[in-house]
Amino acid sequence: MAMTREELDELMQDSARNAVITTRDEFGISLDGSADSIKVIDEVILRWINKYRDQALEDKAVFTLCNIYGAYVGEVF
Repeated sequence: MAMTREELDELMQDSARNAVITTRDEFGISLDGSADSIKVIDEVILRWINKYRDQALEDKAVFTLCNIYGAYVGEVF
């Protein structure tokens, strides 16, 4: 079943919100929707790897991190 444009937009917005909330809760880092906040994403991903070691590199975790932070970057742009 294909997603409609509206469903895809909603999914990306929800994923970006998840990135903001999860980053704040896990690391105390604020992603504020500004272009400057995109610079922080590399640091956040490295923190995930450092905090969760092997778990952060499992396929499911990589998929999730790529989706939420990719959605965040896309929503900022």
